[in-house]
Amino acid sequence: MRDAPSTWALVVGIDEYADGSIQTLEGAVADAADFTRWLRGLGVPRHQILLHAAPTPASRPHLQGLGARSATAQAIDRSIVKLETQQGSRLIVYLAGHGLYEPEAGRLFLHKEFTQQTPLNMGLEKYVKRFLAMRFPRQFLFLDGCQNVPYTES
Repeated sequence: MRDAPSTWALVVGIDEYADGSIQTLEGAVADAADFTRWLRGLGVPRHQILLHAAPTPASRPHLQGLGARSATAQAIDRSIVKLETQQGSRLIVYLAGHGLYEPEAGRLFLHKEFTQQTPLNMGLEKYVKRFLAMRFPRQFLFLDGCQNVPYTES
């Protein structure tokens, strides 16, 4: 890929959530790790791929050698702030984990520490505006969000 040296990426995979009542996922971290390896294979520099993960013990081996950061709201936001200071030809955002659609809030991607009492999430409408304000003329957002309700109906 000829634009690889000027491509930046935010990659997030969350299998395990801080709230034990939220269903654990089995493939989000593996998919994020595979996506990261794919980007590297295309020639995107390692330091320009900001990988965040919340693995289970079973999915932790997928991250070996990738330099994954925490998937907390604060850690992901630090990477977004870093992206806001960069410039390149392309921005790729890949999110894998739990997603929801709330009628009032719209599309949501849940952070690792999401609970009913502390609903930390990426409101995608808000974040899309934030990404579009960055200095990347071409942008791609991939969302693999299992739309399982992360909490019981009660």
